[in-house]
Amino acid sequence: MVIESPPRHGDRDRSTTSSSLGSSGRSRRSTPHARGATGLLADGDPCVAPGNFDRPREPDAILPGLRSLRDHARIFGTRATIGSCIGKIIPSLGRRLAPPPDRFDERFGVDTEGYEPLTVDEVPPEAAASVELATPYQPTHELVLADVFEQLPRGFESATFVDLGCGRGRALVAAARLPFARIVGVELSERHADIARDNVARFVERHSDAVRCAAIDVVCGDASTFALPDGPLYLFAFNPFPSETLASIVEQAVRQGSDRRRSITLATVNVEHHDTRVRALGFDALRHTRPLTRWWSWSLYRYPAIGGTRRRGVRKT
Repeated sequence: MVIESPPRHGDRDRSTTSSSLGSSGRSRRSTPHARGATGLLADGDPCVAPGNFDRPREPDAILPGLRSLRDHARIFGTRATIGSCIGKIIPSLGRRLAPPPDRFDERFGVDTEGYEPLTVDEVPPEAAASVELATPYQPTHELVLADVFEQLPRGFESATFVDLGCGRGRALVAAARLPFARIVGVELSERHADIARDNVARFVERHSDAVRCAAIDVVCGDASTFALPDGPLYLFAFNPFPSETLASIVEQAVRQGSDRRRSITLATVNVEHHDTRVRALGFDALRHTRPLTRWWSWSLYRYPAIGGTRRRGVRKT
């Protein structure tokens, strides 16, 4: 299987990508089969035993190239990492060593695959102007999604998980297997929002034993104007719109709400943004993962910064 390459905002040549407004642990073994077929139902499931805020930060001394090799091997396995390197010289051999197929839909009985540009006729009239800023739909690769969910810190029971640009609901299905207080997906496309609702309902019905949060809502609307709920938040975004839009949403999460010191966890996949801008709001960068396939790079932030202190120079309002 060839890993899809969803476009980033600002890419000059999108014709080279094979297949993003999409959304939606792994064990430490080195093979790509360590998680079974997908990594979401294997023993030691990260969605059941995630990390915490006290995990040590990644060392900064590792060369970027070696770090990318390490990250790629952790997500896709050693075999796929070797294949990615060899594929640059011998493409046919690289394809033979590709990661295992994405079987998320097959295993969970949902329909989240695909690559579709957004059209103005499938969004609410008041959100028509946002279509130009939206990327095409594509789901997060299941192994990347599993890697992100493994690193999420504890504290789910009192928090709301919000997928900004939830597409057909892949990340909502993954989040339903954690004990969140509530799960919300915000999707601009009315058609995809309907599909997401069907996928969530189908998953809850067929895998009731794995569901730990059934309070799931899918809202059709513009994420940039969506009123984020009060209380602790887990925000997820897979390349749904420009980084400036995401930054304004994150700032809204910090500045609004009844408790301005509430805990906010931000996970971004394939999002180009300035780390300093997020930090300026009082976030702490917990992890930056940069595999060889740059489309699947992701970052994890937490607010307020570890220790509950704001960084110097941050304006208090």
